[in-house]
Amino acid sequence: MITSTSAVEKPWTTKKDPTGRIAYLITYLVMFVGIGLGVLRCYTGWKSVPLLKGNLCPVLDENFDSEDGVFGENGKFFREVDMSGFG
Repeated sequence: MITSTSAVEKPWTTKKDPTGRIAYLITYLVMFVGIGLGVLRCYTGWKSVPLLKGNLCPVLDENFDSEDGVFGENGKFFREVDMSGFG
């Protein structure tokens, strides 16, 4: 057992380990390279999406203005209850 009068040697407090610093630098370098390549991959994917230009006809054009609101007697939506067991 270590007695309270004996000094414990700690050589790591006096001299820094150069491989520890290199390990940290390599870790952060690989992390930033990975983030940069991920950003580059997202950008090239975004730029390669073909866009439709010109006059396009709308597929869905809803007008939700009614006297009773969206839900109600003359509303656009209603709730359908089905007791068949499917859904």
